[in-house]
Amino acid sequence: MNKKIFEKILREFIQEPHIISFSEPDEGVANDVYRIETEDKNMYIKFYDPLFESWKPRKEAAVISLLNEKTDLPVPKLLFFSENKKFIDRTYIIMEELKGKSYSEIRENLTEKERISILEKSAVCLAKMHSIEFDSFGDFYLEDNKIKVSEFHLLKSGPFDQWKDAFLKMLYLKLNVLNSKGVFSKYVPDMQNFIERRKNLLDGYFKPVFNHIDFNPTNVLINNNEIGGLIDFEWSQVGHNKMELTTVDNNGWFTSDREREAFRKTYFSIIPYVEENKERIKLYRLNQLIEDLFSFDELPKTEKANAKFKKQLLRIEDLLYA
Repeated sequence: MNKKIFEKILREFIQEPHIISFSEPDEGVANDVYRIETEDKNMYIKFYDPLFESWKPRKEAAVISLLNEKTDLPVPKLLFFSENKKFIDRTYIIMEELKGKSYSEIRENLTEKERISILEKSAVCLAKMHSIEFDSFGDFYLEDNKIKVSEFHLLKSGPFDQWKDAFLKMLYLKLNVLNSKGVFSKYVPDMQNFIERRKNLLDGYFKPVFNHIDFNPTNVLINNNEIGGLIDFEWSQVGHNKMELTTVDNNGWFTSDREREAFRKTYFSIIPYVEENKERIKLYRLNQLIEDLFSFDELPKTEKANAKFKKQLLRIEDLLYA
């Protein structure tokens, strides 16, 4: 990637872009993300993984537009998105830069009081997202500048009126992927039995609400101990809020029970608390653990990777056989 390519891309929406510098950040594993500094503003260009480029740009553009329209959350301003591959054989979106560093980057330098304050503010952000309601479960899509709830792109089916139908289809798709990898295939029959014994707990009405899906400490930017930005919405969908809460409870947000309780207390001061069935929560936990296993395509070769591998095995076994 070079300056001339970026200048051509920016001329699609800026008459005379004066690029001062560009750099590729450390973050952005699945996609190539570049920071562009111009005389007028700083921005990020996200080039999508070709495997998902048929739908991800429209989806993330839809989500960013939706959140800017429906909330006061600090999300990026969408500047441009393109699927025409006019200057480069990739689809991309361009967003204004948000100020701040990821919470995961600064957390260890904060006091407990500062961490709890940030967690409470993060809980408010999640609750505001979960307050956006829809009529059905599905993915997002931008068509003729209108935001729509569409089929789940990976499932190629939907939208769904019933949460049970949506969740089980997603879960069994992930099981099939896991089974094809081989490394964890011996657990798949037990996972299937685990699901079958609990799937009736998904019967009934569940409110379709906005889910970030990747709401983790890396995707929340902190600026002067305030929430400076929320990023990375490419996996967002309409789902059940308790599924996302289960993920948040287990994806590295909290270093103590006090932090966890502060987050939950703030969240449930906005979203009314409804006692959750513990066995249903186990289904949501299984869903998260299966996704975590996708990073292991083969048996690990380093000591560090092997330790992580064994930890994942213990989590799976604790859930399935406890």
